[in-house]
Amino acid sequence: MDNYRLRLITSPLQVSVHISLDIRIIGKTLALNGEAYMVVGVLPQKFFFPIRDAEIGIPLAPEADPLRNARASVNFLRFVGRLKPNVSREQAEEEMNRINRELRAQYPVVYAGKMGVRLVPLFDELVGGFRLALWILFGAVGAVMLIACANLANLFLVRAASRHKEIAIRTALGATRWRVVRQLLTESLILALLGGILGLALAAWGVDLLLALAPTDLPRVAEVGLDARVIWFTCGLSLLAGLIFGLAPAWQTTRVDTNAELKAEGRGSTGGPARNRLHRLFVISEVALSLVLLIGAGLFIKSFLRLQEVKPGFDTKNVLVAKLSLPKSYASRESVSAFIDELVPRLKALPGVKSVGAVSQLPLSGVFASIPFTIVGRPLERQAAPPSAEYRMATPEYFRTMGIPLVAGREFSDEDKSDTQLVAVVSTALARRFWPEGTPVGARIMIDDTDTGPREAEIVGVVGDVKHSSLESTPTGEMYLPFRQIHQDGVFTVRNNLFWVMRTDGDPLLLANSVSPCSQVLSLHGRLQK
Repeated sequence: MDNYRLRLITSPLQVSVHISLDIRIIGKTLALNGEAYMVVGVLPQKFFFPIRDAEIGIPLAPEADPLRNARASVNFLRFVGRLKPNVSREQAEEEMNRINRELRAQYPVVYAGKMGVRLVPLFDELVGGFRLALWILFGAVGAVMLIACANLANLFLVRAASRHKEIAIRTALGATRWRVVRQLLTESLILALLGGILGLALAAWGVDLLLALAPTDLPRVAEVGLDARVIWFTCGLSLLAGLIFGLAPAWQTTRVDTNAELKAEGRGSTGGPARNRLHRLFVISEVALSLVLLIGAGLFIKSFLRLQEVKPGFDTKNVLVAKLSLPKSYASRESVSAFIDELVPRLKALPGVKSVGAVSQLPLSGVFASIPFTIVGRPLERQAAPPSAEYRMATPEYFRTMGIPLVAGREFSDEDKSDTQLVAVVSTALARRFWPEGTPVGARIMIDDTDTGPREAEIVGVVGDVKHSSLESTPTGEMYLPFRQIHQDGVFTVRNNLFWVMRTDGDPLLLANSVSPCSQVLSLHGRLQK
């Protein structure tokens, strides 16, 4: 039976808890978000949560949280289901959409504008876009192996040409053809096995380098390594390759005319038409595979160089990133703002720190949020849905710390507080899309980021575009609001997704131990390079 995941429309809330677990912890109590939880079990070390970095699971109790107990708030959940026997994905998807239609008819206000349900195989969800890349890599490795095997077969053919008299003498002394073939195959298998052992030694040395170059979001990358399965597979494949590519040269070598070879008195021989045809076949195969591999390698290199030339919209050099989640005691926007205002000067006081900023969704972090908005004085067309923009909350120094250029207007300042006019900074793509012939600075928009209705904001600045989802993506438009002007309805989301960025004079990882209480610390430059 296959596993499937229900992909909901909104992005799930991701909370990471980092703690070292031991089997002796069962029965003990942990404090999470200010509440006591008793540990009842420890999952296997290789257990993989669909949510990256999750390490602790607690019972889902929506009734304990009024915000999550509401019917309209289930968009934070990620569902995983196992299909019954003889039930296809299409059948299950149709059944889920039937239930969805009934709920929309029963609760039209709550489910207004909601889309349908789409079932996604769990394997596809975890592997994502890496499947094609990994298969291409596997094909390239296979092509290299076939080239090596063809080259080895050619070397056996050349070597066999100098052993015709030896084989003829062995045959004249009574050695059967099968006996000679076994001898030659033994030599081939020993050579192939030694090559496999050498490959394993190189793999053991180079696996750390490959992991360092691998993308950080590669599924189950922590499990990549050499184990018994890899060793047995390598040895078996080496023996199989030695058998297949050594059999034809060995068989051709034994097809000699004993009398002619013994009378040849050491004179060279072309080996006959059959052996020459086999030799040409190996050469042609080797050249063809080499050409395919060279073309593929060229395309890979070209893509890599283009990727290196892509400008993400921010400067990653000497930038340290730390992600943290605040406990439930930070339940108001005043407490969250006070925490940020207190932590900023402490981080700036660390040796080597030039500037400090915070943002609710860091580029390339896998955390997304968007909000609908309308432009004051520009009515929507009838039955047209309002446009949306990627939504970020940021501190005044965030743009300068990340190296995001200011294009027009101003950045946030300490004067942008909860009791002043709500302001916003938009990206160049958003400004170009909705104000193609002028500047949006000074324009007013209605942003729908609360449960009580839209609120009016004034655009005070335009900044450069940032590639948020991936380096290959095209920026669609971002909108930034100051942290001090966060609405109470957004406190829950922000306190669980708070990214701090610090620009330093030297290696940012040297400050990793000094940054506390942040739970995840990494170099933004290193993350982007991966």
